Amino acid sequence: MSQTPFSLGTFTDGQSGPFPGIVVADTVYDTRPVLPAATTTSDLLADWDTSLTALQSLADAPEGDGRPVGELTVLAPVQPPGQILAAGAN
Repeated sequence: MSQTPFSLGTFTDGQSGPFPGIVVADTVYDTRPVLPAATTTSDLLADWDTSLTALQSLADAPEGDGRPVGELTVLAPVQPPGQILAAGAN
């Protein structure tokens, strides 16, 4: 297995809902065709061992048409964010 570096995130094109994607050399590839059961980044992280193998394969040999990251809106990387805890102090 090669080790092409990639980043994981959540993106939208403004016309459809958010989708998980990987960024390879400033190009975003939708991960749903490779991992159709993982429709969010939270799904990918929940089964990381399986996801990492598929994501690394996608990064090494991208499938489909990637889109320049500058054409997309970058959202919070983990969707949905889950429980957020905060505490205030003086």
